[in-house]
Amino acid sequence: MRTSGDAPSIVARVCSVNGNDTTTGIGSCRMRPPCSAASLRSRPRSRSRPPSPTITRMPESRDRFEAAALRVHTASTLEYFGMPAADAAIAAEVLVDADLKGIESHGIAHLTWHGGYVPGLRDGRVNPTPTVRILRETPATLALDGDGGMGVVVAVDAMDRCIARAEATGIGMVTIRNGRHFGAAGYYAERAAARGLIGMASCNTPVLAVPAGGAERAFGTNPLAFAAPIEGREPFSLDMATTAVAGGKLEIAGRQGKRLPAGWAVDDEGRSTDDPSALG
Repeated sequence: MRTSGDAPSIVARVCSVNGNDTTTGIGSCRMRPPCSAASLRSRPRSRSRPPSPTITRMPESRDRFEAAALRVHTASTLEYFGMPAADAAIAAEVLVDADLKGIESHGIAHLTWHGGYVPGLRDGRVNPTPTVRILRETPATLALDGDGGMGVVVAVDAMDRCIARAEATGIGMVTIRNGRHFGAAGYYAERAAARGLIGMASCNTPVLAVPAGGAERAFGTNPLAFAAPIEGREPFSLDMATTAVAGGKLEIAGRQGKRLPAGWAVDDEGRSTDDPSALG
């Protein structure tokens, strides 16, 4: 919604699917985000995966780094694996932004773990030089194919296209299929809010979570974000998973050798577990 004028403008919701064949959508709507008491399931049933690099458990550290240096390091790493410099810089900005906001599960730590960006670039699951194609479009809507590109880059492009449509017509919605993990959803919603628009972003994920009281995985963490400008103040921003916790937080706990809080994960029998090493 624009902060001035009589007619409000609603902008965009970004939806992204995290996986080998993903669908992302940016659209406009007013909605109340649902909540869930679901927990992530540990020891998921085995399924084929590409070979993964060995992840070294990191001791907890209080070292501090300059954000600018992290952006340069992250961009250089992605360029090494074939990403163009401009795209690598965009990805670095999105990832470091998450770390600056304390969302370490979606920051630069995601570069190296088994489902992360570098392993994906190395084994071909992530296309470093995608050609994003327009599948369908109207003045207010757009459907894109991300060509297997890094989600954080494809989603920034999608939100910018969505913002342009919202500014032209009063509403914008963009969807993306065939993208990869797009990081923290809040970044894209806040990108719209910075232009005086209401922004929404959401994505689906692999099946990771069990319903309350259950033992079988039934749905994803399905993150969603909402941001709206506030005159004279920082924009309101909500970025959440629809499960008890984002999946990346379990990965971080495992790396740091920490136990999980009650309610975060369950084992094969549906019993609460605090052991992050049990995750498959």
